Amino acid sequence: MDQETIRLIGTLMGAVIAGLGGALIAGGYNRKNTQATIEASKDQWNRDRSAQHEQWQRDRASEHEKWLRDRKVDAYVNFLLQLRVLVGSAHDIKVGNLKDEIDSVVQERSNALETLHMELFAPEHVQKCALDTIGLAYDLINAAKAKDLMKEIHLDVTFDQKSIELERLIRLDLGSDSSGLQP
Repeated sequence: MDQETIRLIGTLMGAVIAGLGGALIAGGYNRKNTQATIEASKDQWNRDRSAQHEQWQRDRASEHEKWLRDRKVDAYVNFLLQLRVLVGSAHDIKVGNLKDEIDSVVQERSNALETLHMELFAPEHVQKCALDTIGLAYDLINAAKAKDLMKEIHLDVTFDQKSIELERLIRLDLGSDSSGLQP
């Protein structure tokens, strides 16, 4: 081989070695950068996923609170309406609208009084006040049947006070009482 060919082969091998070396160095940097990018993407994905999960939990809790409040409102409204109908029996007895069917009408109205939902959704202090109010309603009906006017007037005032207390406790439970009083 002549001198010129050796130099050409040497230059060619140097160029090949430099090219391969450059490719290896660039590949190493690219691999390092690619791994860093993949790890950063995984971290970002985990943060996004965690944030979405937390938002989902907050939304779920909010929806449950709204559902529960709606069930409480329905239970309270139905209970108070049925209680008023039951107490209306005392007025019906007094004015003579109920004659022979007094006991059956009172029993029918008593059966309609829905307490199950109150037991499910109302706190204990609201349930206790509701039961006290029901007891006063029955006492008022019995006083009207016995035609005991003084007892009826006293029970009517006591029932009204207990009803006001029950409504205040219900408003507190629903978070709509502005008086600032606690149960």
